[in-house]
Amino acid sequence: MLAAMQAAMRPGFFDAADGLKLYSEGYPSEVPARAVVVFLHGYADHCGRYGEAARFLAGHGFPVLAIDCRGHGQAAGARGHCEAFGDFLGDLDRAVTQARQTHGELPLVLLAHSHGGLICLRSLCDPARAPRGVSALVLSAPFLGLRARVNPAKQVLARMTSRVVPRLAMANEIDPAILSHDPEMVAARRADRLCHTVATARWYTEATAAQGWVQENVHKLAIPSLWLVPGDDRLVDADTTRRAYARAGGDKTKIEYDGLFHELLLERERGRVFADIERWLAPRFPAR
Repeated sequence: MLAAMQAAMRPGFFDAADGLKLYSEGYPSEVPARAVVVFLHGYADHCGRYGEAARFLAGHGFPVLAIDCRGHGQAAGARGHCEAFGDFLGDLDRAVTQARQTHGELPLVLLAHSHGGLICLRSLCDPARAPRGVSALVLSAPFLGLRARVNPAKQVLARMTSRVVPRLAMANEIDPAILSHDPEMVAARRADRLCHTVATARWYTEATAAQGWVQENVHKLAIPSLWLVPGDDRLVDADTTRRAYARAGGDKTKIEYDGLFHELLLERERGRVFADIERWLAPRFPAR
C-alpha cells in the first residue's frame, strides 16, 4: 500500500492565530529522539501525502509534526487562498508552538517542500518574523519562481482583481504527471480529493511578492540549511533556487538530483532523498 494511503498517525486539529482550524499529523520516534521536525507541504497539496518520509525520519530519531496550512488539505479556509502571505507565517508559528508543546526542549528542524519552502524562507530571513529556536532548515524544491508557463492573461487578471475580488479562483493547471516519475504517486495525486486545483488572485500576488522579498533578503538566513534541487523540475524554476542558494547566509549545503521531477519526497528514487536528509541531520543532532 502506498504510504500516502496509509492511516495517518496521531491526526488532530489546532487553532491558527486568527482562530481558523489547522490540521496536523504526528509521527513519534520509537528510538531516542534527536530533534523534532516540523513539515510544511507544497501548494495545492497536503501533509497526508508525506507519511513515508515522516515515518523514515521518525525511525531515525527525528519525530515529525506535519501540518496542513490554511486553504489546504484538512485545514479550514478557502482553497488556494490567503488574505496576506503573513497568514502562512502565522500558521508556521503555531505549528512550531505545537511541536514545542509535544516535544519539549528538543532541537527543532523545519522541513519544507515547494510552497512550504517559500513560507519558511520568508519567515526565517526576517528576524522580526522568524520562529524562535529553529536550529536547521531543509528545503525540497522551494517555490521561488515558476518554470511552468502561466497564461499572461491570467497573470494580468490576478493582479487587477487581487484587491477588489481577492478570492477570485482560477485553475492552477498543475499536471500531476510532471511532479513524479512514480506512476503510483501520479495516480494517487490525481485521485486525491484533498489536493485542490485552484489559485486565487490574492494568493498569486502575495506569493509573487514573497518570492521577490526572499530573493532580496535570503542573505539574512542565519541557520544551517540543506537545499534539495530536482534536476528536471518542470514546475518550479530551479535556476531561481540556485541563485537564492548562492546568496543565502549561514552554513549551507546543496544537493542536485539529475533527472528527478519536482516532488523529490514522492519520486521513484525518494529513498535516496530520505537518506541524504538523514545523513545531513545526523551529525548536527547526535543521538543522545
